[in-house]
Amino acid sequence: MPSLKKVSSMQDNLILGIGLTNWLSVPAQVETETFMSREFSVIMMGERMTSSGIIGLGFGIGFNSQNVAHDASLTKSSDGQKTVMTKIPKEIDYSINKLSLNFIDAQLELRLHSKPNKKQKRFKLSAGMKAGLLLQSHTKYKDDSGTYKVAGVSNINKYQYGITSRLGYANWAIGGYYSLVGIFKDDKGPELVPYSVCLYLTL
Repeated sequence: MPSLKKVSSMQDNLILGIGLTNWLSVPAQVETETFMSREFSVIMMGERMTSSGIIGLGFGIGFNSQNVAHDASLTKSSDGQKTVMTKIPKEIDYSINKLSLNFIDAQLELRLHSKPNKKQKRFKLSAGMKAGLLLQSHTKYKDDSGTYKVAGVSNINKYQYGITSRLGYANWAIGGYYSLVGIFKDDKGPELVPYSVCLYLTL
């Protein structure tokens, strides 16, 4: 079996991502705004590939920001133990209402590369796991009276982990992420499961 080694000309060393993010299992009365909900990410990665450069592992750390726009307010339950989503009345006019979660991530992935073509470019596929540690959370609301930002949302999970993948050619790729845990701690808030679809620039 061929051994993995560090290659002299690494690919996908710096990965910049921008795309759309959203939640699964949103409460029935709440709606999210898909095209106003965005994710931004940057990750620095190393790799170990076989001598052929076809198969190997990628690993690294980075930063990820999930920003989901929705039509509800996040408040504490009457007993103060849970976080609940209450739909904002339709007669209230606002321009921004979102929840932002910012993570430092660690990522491990299996990489498959085609042989380079005449232009020395490759098709590339990767799949693996990403785990994040929550750095900061906040809500942001804006209407005619001003902008209101509240940091430290109650009952947010400190950790998030899930499945990630990319498919690309040369320096561009599309891919996504699906979390295996919800945003809130078990039984402490609505069961919101994040996912994203992104465009990546790989350098």
